[in-house]
Amino acid sequence: MEASVGEASHRHAYLGQTGDVDGAGSGNGSCLQAGTRTELSIYPMQRTVIFPGECCPLIMPSDRARLLMESVLNAPNPYKRLFGMLHFNLSSRVGCTVELLQVGDVNAEGGEDGGGGTSILVRAHQRFEIRDISLDSMIRVDRSGLLRCGVTILEDEPPNRIPRHVRESSSFWAKDFYRPFDAWRMLREVERLYADLFPDHGGENAELSLLMDDPVQFSFFVAARLPLNANKQQRLLEARHCSLRLLREMKWMTQMLERKQLNCCWCHRRVATSSDIFKMNREGATGVFVNNHGALHDIVTIHEVQGVDLQGGPETAHSWFPGYAWTIAVCDHCGNHLGWRFTRCSQGGGPQLECFWGLRRDALALPNDEKNEGEGGNDYGDVASSTYSDEEETTEEEDVGEREIDSFGVMDVD
Repeated sequence: MEASVGEASHRHAYLGQTGDVDGAGSGNGSCLQAGTRTELSIYPMQRTVIFPGECCPLIMPSDRARLLMESVLNAPNPYKRLFGMLHFNLSSRVGCTVELLQVGDVNAEGGEDGGGGTSILVRAHQRFEIRDISLDSMIRVDRSGLLRCGVTILEDEPPNRIPRHVRESSSFWAKDFYRPFDAWRMLREVERLYADLFPDHGGENAELSLLMDDPVQFSFFVAARLPLNANKQQRLLEARHCSLRLLREMKWMTQMLERKQLNCCWCHRRVATSSDIFKMNREGATGVFVNNHGALHDIVTIHEVQGVDLQGGPETAHSWFPGYAWTIAVCDHCGNHLGWRFTRCSQGGGPQLECFWGLRRDALALPNDEKNEGEGGNDYGDVASSTYSDEEETTEEEDVGEREIDSFGVMDVD
């Protein structure tokens, strides 16, 4: 479910005054045919992954932003207003096309330290895969300084539903064998796990219910909101089939529910619990924000933390939350940057809390990450047999209609 431009603009009010780009939101940004091979300008991101349907703010030097806008606004349809964004490391090859929605001038509070330049708001639409990762292709840049790469537009394969008569008539395979291939069963289980993990997120849970007929968008919605680091998020984005994406989400949410703690990703000391995650605004408890130097930070808002020290005093300039001042927060054991504490300094929008914390998702680790570090892991694991309730086996047979497709050989489990 895509956030409206108005909601995204309100969330990123710190960017200053922005204006809508002509034609933005008309649908051109999501109409590239799967398998299309083309070239895109690629904006590389560090420690940040975006999913289809999500909005992302950017700040660029004005001269580079002007060249980028000239390029994408003068492109022919259906490439008008489009470029790409990619979590950039040595192994990432899958990113998202994004559509230019709004452009404006950054607030320049406090002179040079307050920033400046051009603010941009984009929305992600479709996944792509870099087609050529040779050295020559990766160092080509366009006039705005962005990478220029050949890409192929990706699309999830149709979600699978295993007909009941297939599951029940098999005398060789156990029922658990089919479960990791049935996207519709996993969709219901992911919805249950998400509600158990975030019981106070009523608005998001209601939005999930509206996506129950679309497992692909459902899987992206959940992926964008879990407190996972960029490497795990990238694995969700790269999953070629929504069944695999849902399976990974089940695995990691089950892990969070069992231990309920979030650790520093460097020293693996406990810094928060998943039950303290809360929604600071309507858009959710997680989100990508940009600082006045153009660096993206993907954070999750949390009520309470432990084992965290503060550095410096509260600052109000370029605060991501109106009415709150930010202070840098670091791990008290290893000293690495975890995020920020936000303290109320005036009346503003959202819940009137005296203070809360915004921790970087890439600075957090799940309890078992240290043990599994460096291992690819088995996405099937024990999740399929341990998380489905027996009640599902006694429900009336669903009308699968055209959704009955052969499920063998469709998942690229790595």
